[in-house]
Amino acid sequence: MTTVPAGIDPGWQTNPGRLRQRARVLAEHLDDALEAADPDLARVAVRDVMAGPAWREHHAAAVRLAASRQQFVQQAEAQGLPKAQIDSHRNTVLRWPEVPMPVGVMPAEIAATRPAAKTVVVAADWSVGHSVGKHPTAAGDWAGIQEMLDRGEVQQEASTGHLSIFLRRAGVEWALFLRALPDHWLVTTLFQPKPSYRANKLARPGQIKVREEDAGGGP
Repeated sequence: MTTVPAGIDPGWQTNPGRLRQRARVLAEHLDDALEAADPDLARVAVRDVMAGPAWREHHAAAVRLAASRQQFVQQAEAQGLPKAQIDSHRNTVLRWPEVPMPVGVMPAEIAATRPAAKTVVVAADWSVGHSVGKHPTAAGDWAGIQEMLDRGEVQQEASTGHLSIFLRRAGVEWALFLRALPDHWLVTTLFQPKPSYRANKLARPGQIKVREEDAGGGP
């Protein structure tokens, strides 16, 4: 038998991400298979994933879970529940499944900044959903990540190795943040920044420009 905090709608005992735990295992196998493939074939495979139903459902599920988490917090705070109890519920019943979906393949010159990391870049449901209120995206927006990896201006944070990639696509400025984990690159945020954001980011101490933006197109 499961329980939920007193005063909270019993529907909150259903974790929207619970049924996606199996998807995590499958996604990790896909990630390994892509990493072992020829880079050109891996790019094609990732492109197909991004254009198919698996990515659309991944994105939609992340947005739904983000909304559920936000709604629960609002309801719980209105009931006066302690923050520790709210956080516990979010981190168990409403936790992010952390399913790693491939969204791009790192070009060789950028991959060289972290040789131990896989070249396949992944985005978890957390990557999509954690800032959906501030930076909402459509599933199709993420299909442009490969172009950003290939052509965007790349900045690196010297202390962490994290990357910030900027590209103007179809007249719109986009920013992609990648976290440098021990063995792979994880998307943390994809969003449309203010025009001055790119220059301001580069001006921060320890921020290094690794590559200029290629405005001409092509990989």
